[in-house]
Amino acid sequence: MTDTSAPKRARSPERIEFLASIVVGAVEHAGYGFIEALEFEWEDEPNTYALIRDRYMREGGYTEAEYLASERRIDLDTAAAGLGVIRRAVLKRTQVRRGHVFLEKGMTSIPPTFGMELHNAKTGQRLYMSEAHRKHILEADRNPDEGDLDVVDYLAIIECAIYGAVVYA
Repeated sequence: MTDTSAPKRARSPERIEFLASIVVGAVEHAGYGFIEALEFEWEDEPNTYALIRDRYMREGGYTEAEYLASERRIDLDTAAAGLGVIRRAVLKRTQVRRGHVFLEKGMTSIPPTFGMELHNAKTGQRLYMSEAHRKHILEADRNPDEGDLDVVDYLAIIECAIYGAVVYA
């Protein structure tokens, strides 16, 4: 079993509630995402966790051993680690095809971020997340009471912690 937790830190009750909501939201909506919950504890927020496997590994041509090896524990530290990957992401220019560029209505030039994509600052791998999605998640991270995260956001955060990028969400 892989432990995807980051080192534990002192957290306010509000921060604990926010991080727990990410874990609970990702696990409870597992029918949508990759998570197959083997064990799940949510009633004690500071100790919210789940033992999970990647259900797509069971369904997607991996061996039984690879599927069983995908077991990991996710908890508040996992959610915090995923938010950290998203927070520290960097824009990098990727290869842009030569040829015609179609501008959206009202645009008079190519934006400076055209061809730029978010990458994991630590590993360099492409994050597969738009800048708008990143801003949405980080706004909720800064202001949990005003944030409106959904299952796609929860899964993206957990995937960033586990895989270093969004893989499925």
